Amino acid sequence: MLKLSKQFPVLALLCCLFICEINGLAQSYQGGIRGLVTDSSQAVVAKAKVTLTDEGKHTSRTTTVDDAGQYVFTLVDPSTYTVDVEANGFKRFTRTGIMIGTSQTVTVDVAMELGDVSQTVEVSEQVPLLNTADASTSTPISPQQLNELPTQSTDGRSEYTVSNFSSNVVPTGGSAVGFTDQSNISYTSVAGSPEATNQYLLDGVPITDTDSRPVLIPSIEATQEMKVQVTTYDAEMGRTGGGVWNTVLKSGTNALHGSLFGVTRQPDWAANAFFSNANHIARANTPMYNYAGSLGGPIVIPHVYNGKNKTFFFVAEEGYRQRGTISGTTMCRPHLSGSEISRRVSPLQAR
Repeated sequence: MLKLSKQFPVLALLCCLFICEINGLAQSYQGGIRGLVTDSSQAVVAKAKVTLTDEGKHTSRTTTVDDAGQYVFTLVDPSTYTVDVEANGFKRFTRTGIMIGTSQTVTVDVAMELGDVSQTVEVSEQVPLLNTADASTSTPISPQQLNELPTQSTDGRSEYTVSNFSSNVVPTGGSAVGFTDQSNISYTSVAGSPEATNQYLLDGVPITDTDSRPVLIPSIEATQEMKVQVTTYDAEMGRTGGGVWNTVLKSGTNALHGSLFGVTRQPDWAANAFFSNANHIARANTPMYNYAGSLGGPIVIPHVYNGKNKTFFFVAEEGYRQRGTISGTTMCRPHLSGSEISRRVSPLQAR
């Protein structure tokens, strides 16, 4: 009994960790790739070797085609991939440029040709892949769209301000906000749902507070993709009666890459307020600065460690500075004595 009592806290802790791990995997930003491998006569090619390679990081995974000719890769991070298929008696099949988005599963069917495995059939351009794995309705927003669509507002940039062009998304609150205001973001109705019932995910981690607001707004320079999932999304999203804003952060690759962003608004470029101008009040000194930058790549320590194809880093920062003033005009009446007030009021009382 003493031995069991000592082990009980350990078993309880392991059970708690197991439950936490299940909860941690309940919501995901990852996608998948699946397909059917056949020959020219549409017969399945079983036991073929399939390799999935991340084109940016050069990391790869392998699997084997089952007896039904099918293969599948799950928990695939959003990126661009290459699929290689090898089988005895067939030419090697290679397809490049397969883009996997947030929570997206695509189908890549493979038609093998008879020949030697040393020969390669390479496919680089085909009809865009369709998601036939589920019936979800969503709008992916790419980094190019985040950079080119208007995201600047009164207090910095926010990726959530561009989600209004997604299907069935209607803002119900105030004007567009930046990364310093989470409240107005939650005032959004998705597919007719009540406002403030949405879910916000960052790399699969819920960042929604008790008031249905995102507790933080990622920098656009650090965002790889954001997907607005509207209806019929998988049960793994859960915890929401509205939509899901699923954001994936950027990661380093074998190529060193980064970005710089800056915008400013100076008082000399703006007109004075009408009443301030009429009352000969000088234009307020209210400059605005919004700046951001990012850098990513492999971790390389000369003569010590080379992280290419293995270890990567990515850092980003965004800031916003603005000086504000408050001005106004007050209308004051002249002072009246008590006798003057009674003389003005008495005619009204006589009536």
